[in-house]
Amino acid sequence: MDGIKIWIRSLTGFVFVCAVIEALVPEVQVKRTLRMLLGVIMSILIIGPLMNFNLASTDIFEDGGEYINYDDNAREITELTEKQTRELYENSVSQTVEKIIGEKTETEIIFSEGKIEKIIIHKNVPERRADIAAALGVFPSKVQMME
Repeated sequence: MDGIKIWIRSLTGFVFVCAVIEALVPEVQVKRTLRMLLGVIMSILIIGPLMNFNLASTDIFEDGGEYINYDDNAREITELTEKQTRELYENSVSQTVEKIIGEKTETEIIFSEGKIEKIIIHKNVPERRADIAAALGVFPSKVQMME
């Protein structure tokens, strides 16, 4: 019974939309073409249920919930993205420090609430602290050096 109610509402709504569209189109030639097109669409709407042509069954989102669970995946993707971003940043910092100091040196980055708390360089070269901080875009106080 619900199917019949939906079908009647669809037809009624389409007839109303057709009347509005026809009232807005001023040219006679365009109006004739428009009436023919709207008549074809109306015929499809009327005959569709009789031929078991069900537009509701073509819903592409009908079973979407079983394929993607956005709540679980969003958290995992966010964590993975943050991890990869940190790894890329740590590699970039290591390469920058290596270029400035002139030798491979172990570095550590301490994050706090998504921000850089401090950068620890395991080589004591205090005269290069300002150069390293400038190259990394941080204050010199965030760069700590130790042997």
